[in-house]
Amino acid sequence: MRTCFSKLKLKVDKIMASSWYSKVVKLFTLSDKQLVQLSLGISAAGAMMVMGMYGYQKYHNKNTEYTLESMRMLQGYPNLNDVLGVPVKLRGFQASNSFHRRTDKQIRIYLPVQGAVKAASVYSWCSLHDNTDTGKQQWRVDRLDLQTDVEGSLQQWTIFQHPECREDPDLVFQRAELSEKQEMNSIISSTPVLDSSSKSAFDEPKLNPKS
Repeated sequence: MRTCFSKLKLKVDKIMASSWYSKVVKLFTLSDKQLVQLSLGISAAGAMMVMGMYGYQKYHNKNTEYTLESMRMLQGYPNLNDVLGVPVKLRGFQASNSFHRRTDKQIRIYLPVQGAVKAASVYSWCSLHDNTDTGKQQWRVDRLDLQTDVEGSLQQWTIFQHPECREDPDLVFQRAELSEKQEMNSIISSTPVLDSSSKSAFDEPKLNPKS
């Protein structure tokens, strides 16, 4: 046994001493400079991926139906030129803003806009409704608020209220969120929990005693 091990060790030593083995090891061995370059490349690729995902999400949010519809309602505000100056453009979409909230059929969003004269903040409450003409669901703006500086004072007022939405949209949100929480709690409470004292399908069957 020891002789076989010695022969095997000699063969391994010969392979390691051979020129082709040295070339292979050298090929796959990175220097300190190469390791630094590799780590920098991986870091740069990761940063580009994160920026790309953020840019896509920002583009997606700016082109959603509720964002476009909110901007359309803003453009239709009769006093827009006097307040902000036209044209008015969307400056971006801040997904991290605390005003953003969403349920299955309601959403509220914050939109920073820039007019020809000054900037402003738009707060939009939207809801999902069935379109009788197309037979599809679409987002409808229920309420639109504009906040901007007026003579040195920050003021906010409602510039659009949908005639079919007579209730405060925030109350609708609170009911929808409460309903979703109750539904989730009912699902959790109805989920069976395995009791250690209960019989398992894998319990060994008990043999009847012989009479």
